[in-house]
Amino acid sequence: MRNRSASLETVGSEDLADKMPKLSSLLVESTEAGQFALGANQQVTAIAKLSAALAKVQLDAQEAKTKAEHNTNDIAMGLKLIQEVKLEADNNSQAIAVEKSQIQELTPAPPTLGNAGFEDGSITGSYEYASVPEWTKTGGTVFIKSGCRPWGGTQAEEGSYFLGLQRLGASITQSVANHGPGKTYQLNFSSAKRSGYDDPTLKLYIDVQLYTETFPQTLSTSFSWFSVMYTATSSNVEFKFENSSPSGDRTLFLDGLSISEVR
Repeated sequence: MRNRSASLETVGSEDLADKMPKLSSLLVESTEAGQFALGANQQVTAIAKLSAALAKVQLDAQEAKTKAEHNTNDIAMGLKLIQEVKLEADNNSQAIAVEKSQIQELTPAPPTLGNAGFEDGSITGSYEYASVPEWTKTGGTVFIKSGCRPWGGTQAEEGSYFLGLQRLGASITQSVANHGPGKTYQLNFSSAKRSGYDDPTLKLYIDVQLYTETFPQTLSTSFSWFSVMYTATSSNVEFKFENSSPSGDRTLFLDGLSISEVR
């Protein structure tokens, strides 16, 4: 009996010794499996985090796209509104232009003297005897540069030139349209005389009617303003300025002519 027990103990020890390597191997494999499982779990967790991050990025991208589309629509609507406002403004401008044109057609231009400041007709640096554009002239008409010493150094009332009517009979005449028959107007002009010479005499005719009572017998060597009221009898009114001085070298200066309607 004792021998049998000893034999069993020997056999059990031997079996256990034989199985130890296998058990050790299983333990190692189990440890490795656990570590692998842990690593797999960590990878799964990482993948889940990446998936969540990717989903957020996609969501943000979608929201940004939607917002951009809304902004694009807003911009398109804004541009359309601007275009509509511009079109309306263009239409209003055209309507205003048409109305202005119609008003201008209904309202005739005011009567205006041509070459009223005698700036057209000469580019002389001193003085020049010449015809006068826009005017019909007789006798000695001379363009005089402002401040010209041979003509007394008189300064032009307006611009760079003034006109001289030299000696008896020198004159300029012009017919001016666009008057309203029966309306009252005012003719304005400035006049002077040549320094160192005798005084000239001015005769002003408006539609053949002579006006002399408002002009002094003695003119200054510097320009002075004068005005004459008249009533138009037709749409065209003729103006004539004439030097009616006695014989001798007497020159009448003219500058800055204009017409205005009396309200």
